[in-house]
Amino acid sequence: MNFFTELKRRKVIRASIAYVIGAWLLLQLTEVLSELLTLPENIGPIVVTMVAVGFPIVVVLTWMFELTSDGLKWDKDVADGERSSGKFINVTVIGLLVIALVYFVWESRFSGPGSQTNPATGVMQSATGQLLETPSVGRSIAVLPFESFSEDKANEYFADGLSDTLLHKLAQISDLKVIARNSSFQFKGSNKDVREIGEILGVETILEGSVQKSGDRIRIIAQLIRTNDGSHIWSQTFDGGTEDIFTLQDDVATGIVDQFQLSLSAAERAALLRNGTTNLEAYDLVIRALNQDRVIDEMTDIRAEEDEKTSLLLQAIELDPEYALAWAYLSRSYNGLAFATDSSANYDRLVAESQRAAEEAMRLDPTLADAHNAMGWVAHRKREQHEAERWFRKALELNPNSLEAMSGLALQLGSANPEEMLTLLDRSIELDPTSSIVHRQKHFAYMRLNRPEDAIEELKIAIEMDPKEGVYYNDLVDLLEREGRPDEGAVYASRLLEMKPDSSGGQMSLAEAWMAVGDYERTGQWLALFLRSRLDSDVGKRLEAERLVADKQYQASLDLLATISVTDRSTMDVLFRRIPTCMGLKSAECSRQLTGQMRMQIDQTKTQRQVSPVFDYYLGLAELLTAEMENPSMDSSREATMLLESPAAFGLTFFGNLHFARAGLAARTGDPQQALEYLDASLGEKGQNINNRDVFGLPAETSLLLHPLRDHPGFQDWMTRYLEHRTLMQARMEDLERRGEIISIAKAERQVSP
Repeated sequence: MNFFTELKRRKVIRASIAYVIGAWLLLQLTEVLSELLTLPENIGPIVVTMVAVGFPIVVVLTWMFELTSDGLKWDKDVADGERSSGKFINVTVIGLLVIALVYFVWESRFSGPGSQTNPATGVMQSATGQLLETPSVGRSIAVLPFESFSEDKANEYFADGLSDTLLHKLAQISDLKVIARNSSFQFKGSNKDVREIGEILGVETILEGSVQKSGDRIRIIAQLIRTNDGSHIWSQTFDGGTEDIFTLQDDVATGIVDQFQLSLSAAERAALLRNGTTNLEAYDLVIRALNQDRVIDEMTDIRAEEDEKTSLLLQAIELDPEYALAWAYLSRSYNGLAFATDSSANYDRLVAESQRAAEEAMRLDPTLADAHNAMGWVAHRKREQHEAERWFRKALELNPNSLEAMSGLALQLGSANPEEMLTLLDRSIELDPTSSIVHRQKHFAYMRLNRPEDAIEELKIAIEMDPKEGVYYNDLVDLLEREGRPDEGAVYASRLLEMKPDSSGGQMSLAEAWMAVGDYERTGQWLALFLRSRLDSDVGKRLEAERLVADKQYQASLDLLATISVTDRSTMDVLFRRIPTCMGLKSAECSRQLTGQMRMQIDQTKTQRQVSPVFDYYLGLAELLTAEMENPSMDSSREATMLLESPAAFGLTFFGNLHFARAGLAARTGDPQQALEYLDASLGEKGQNINNRDVFGLPAETSLLLHPLRDHPGFQDWMTRYLEHRTLMQARMEDLERRGEIISIAKAERQVSP
């Protein structure tokens, strides 16, 4: 009898097959239970070792013993007639095969793959499962915040940081539409079905998962889901130590890209695998910083050294000075603080810090889109429009999904190409569909296109999406007041103050609303409340100076403006507000001196950066009025015609009412009828609007721009109607205040009192 026949007779082969199938099922069960019950990470190797050791034991025992009706006996003591047919083993093998087949089908369709070791990294990760059909993953994805399964709840930021990192990596790929963080993170902790989320975000695929950090070990489970039917495309488990976090992130990102079957360029592949640092502590500080939220309306004059986000980024850079992305984020942090401050000196200092950080990011990694974005925002803060446009276009080239680059570029195109600005912002909404800030930017585009109603609608959408963001209310109130609807503006400002009683924007907006109807007493009360806790606010002082001019207190306005610290950035702002005091005093000498200083300042600034033509337009008006004060009989028709036809005229809506300027210029060209039409337009189509001041902040009664019309009968009729409308608007606002729709100064003072 040969050896193989003896193996069959002693049933060793059948027993071995049964053992192998049973061992495989045991290993699968171990993997499932280890994930569900959080078993020790070495449980897998222990089971494998036990199975390996058990196999030769089973083979030896099967060779040596025979199962009979009387139990186990030594094989040599069993007669041929006593030997079993092996039916029990056959049934066992068939049963185990059926169980294995059922498990294999279930795993292939519903579950993730098993674990294996990455030979290149030594990190444990699951093998990619074979799909029953080619996945249809589309070309769009939203990265939802990963769940934190760590016992320490303080580690939740780590899961958010992983989601941020993966999103940042995937966004580098030009063929992939990646939803921005702002929108995808809206669903943190949400129970919404992925199909509903996919519809809201407009994506075909969603990445979700979990992170478990225990001691120095990390487990990441990532899965891709189709949004049209909620089915799983891919699932994978990645295990490693905290020192492997960068490798784990690269493996997850690469696994996702493989599912999309994308062909990456060398630059995209490098960007996908770029982590920026090898310092775990520095990385940890950066992701902590990214999870520090700041509300714009509440940021006024926060000292950088007291700002948690800035502090964390500075600590990260101290640990790794070569961390380019941290420098870029630091620049953005300083830039945000500069945006919010109302101190010119503080603004200049913060912009300088932002520039230093951006330049360092660029030096360390000139291929980093975030570094280009940082440089773009610095140029934007310095009003260097062409430079900013150049930086943002390069950032968008490096990262086609960069919402920051799109937003920044759109802002630079506002005056030159508002149509392209709208196109960029519509693309931004695709990437960030739940974002409110994009609608704020769209309102700027519509203003440039002379579509104020569309601009107002965009701001109302922004408020509906984010009712606690004060800057939207401020913009809307300002726009409504410039459109002659201060009553509506005051209602929105009051809603903001009901939520945030100490809102600087809300208090300023109420002051401007009452100034728009000529109630300078209430205006002064609101400004006093604003300045009570902001004594050094340059913005507050400038608005108070405007109130004093409107109230004919010209010398007091000059004295107040003299207390403002003048910087390179604020020089023209201060000069703008000093010129009207000279006009109010009808002092040609004072006006000539200030317009001369302003002309010198503009010319000097032009050598350093681009200056908006609006400044030249404003100065042209001031020089014309100054010349008329010096020579009342002069013929200014030629200068008036040039200004009236200037394409920069529309930009003057940012300084005051354009209708009064156009009316005054038309009168000087010898066309009083056209002038009166401009004045009628200032009252709105239904004659219910009111615009109280001209571009210099002087009321219609004292505006030098309207001086040539004073003796015209049509002007006298318009002035009567204008004063009636202003009185009615003021009465309407007083009624709204009594009804509580506009907050009273008394209530506001009670709310902010300690």
